[in-house]
Amino acid sequence: MNKASFRCTLLNDIILSSLSASEEPQDSLDYIPGAKFLGIVANQFIANNTPEKEELFCNLFLKDKLRFGNAYPLINEKVSFPTPSCWYSDKNKISENVYQLHFINKEIRKKLVSDDIQLKQKREGFINLQKEEITEINQQFHLKSAYDKEKRRSKESQMFGYYSLPSGSVWQFDIDYDADIQLSVIENHLLGKKRIGRSRSAEFGLVEIEKTTTSEAIPQNTYSSGETLIYSYSNLCIYNSYGSTTGTPTSEELGLPPGSQILWEKSQIRTRRYQSWNRKRFNRDADRLIIVKGSVFVCQIPNEYKLPGELWLGSHFSEGFGKVLVNPIFLTDEAEIKDHYTKVKWKDTVSTLRYAVIANDPFYSIFESWYSAKNTTPVTELVILEEVFIKKSQAKDKFKGVSSSQWGKIRNYASYAGNKDVLYKLLFSEDSGCLMRGQAQEIWRVGDRIDFMKNLIKEKNHWDDRSIIQYVVRFAAEMAKNTEKIIA
Repeated sequence: MNKASFRCTLLNDIILSSLSASEEPQDSLDYIPGAKFLGIVANQFIANNTPEKEELFCNLFLKDKLRFGNAYPLINEKVSFPTPSCWYSDKNKISENVYQLHFINKEIRKKLVSDDIQLKQKREGFINLQKEEITEINQQFHLKSAYDKEKRRSKESQMFGYYSLPSGSVWQFDIDYDADIQLSVIENHLLGKKRIGRSRSAEFGLVEIEKTTTSEAIPQNTYSSGETLIYSYSNLCIYNSYGSTTGTPTSEELGLPPGSQILWEKSQIRTRRYQSWNRKRFNRDADRLIIVKGSVFVCQIPNEYKLPGELWLGSHFSEGFGKVLVNPIFLTDEAEIKDHYTKVKWKDTVSTLRYAVIANDPFYSIFESWYSAKNTTPVTELVILEEVFIKKSQAKDKFKGVSSSQWGKIRNYASYAGNKDVLYKLLFSEDSGCLMRGQAQEIWRVGDRIDFMKNLIKEKNHWDDRSIIQYVVRFAAEMAKNTEKIIA
């Protein structure tokens, strides 16, 4: 099969819940399933359905000729792989080495016990071929409430929370396709700005997908024991002879050559329940028991069979399931890996790009605004504070009756503005400005309060964008501190 690589940049936080429905907040998945990219493309075909496209749709999505891989995070611009489940670390942190459980015999176990080394499985994180490792992905928590349309406020006792993957991170995935498929047809529906995950109609889910030429060829190892290690690059969905998904497949159900044997006492397999939601039918699909990415099968393969470095095993290939690597280079032929991996902090791999998105706004260029503001000389912190206290003394009697929550609203909008023009529009636009609509306008349109706030920004037009935004944030914070005193 042919292969093409793509990058997915998160422009917003995205929510990919591990369970389709739960009363308690669930951690987001630490990867982007291939089914999400499949859904983006398939949805375009369904929306523009014609008799000619029906046949093309079946050929593309129902015959496993087109396979969308999972997206994993880039570590310092390098492709990453899920941490193998056969890797164990020292729970007591006496040793920094990594131990591969399938190569540990009785003698090594006795030595570990005598050295007071307790092994703990590495169940999270990603590695790359440059021996760099991310141990976990820092997820953001968002507390939300349901909205009461009749009362136009939050519903009582309807709070809920989401964990999300952070914006600014870059992920990469592959598409495998047969030679008779035109990739340009897929790219026309896939590339560009798209929305994935939950709460897409709110502030979540915006991503940008682009094609890339960066990929990694995985060399194979040859083990002295003659055993073959099959590493699950993606999740596996295996059906047994009864038509049910299983976490303990036979060698035939797994798809290995005749005469093969799975050495279960050496294998490290993790399973979980996989739930999916079908937006077309607006209903859940059947739950599946899947083998989690990173799992490692240790097998005996007959000598006459030589397996390639990459295989597809099981079912549901088009959704990102089934991709495995045979004897990958990072699974070495030793029990103790002393060549340490460099630990990379997640925050160091995420772009600091942060901005407010205003749909169809003709004057904004988010990245250019951020970049130009980043490279201007900022006003010193001391100067900003001095100007804040001067304005605060001038505004002492002007804003009596303005609550701390109103100042908090200004502070919140300002902190998410990309530049002073965006800030001005967020506050004072007649159509969408937060001070010019709703109940807030009854408070802010009193006297010359609006003019005072506008001049607060205009008087500092010679400052750089970041300093102006910081100036407004600090001013709102200082005014909120003395709200009760002013009202009294």
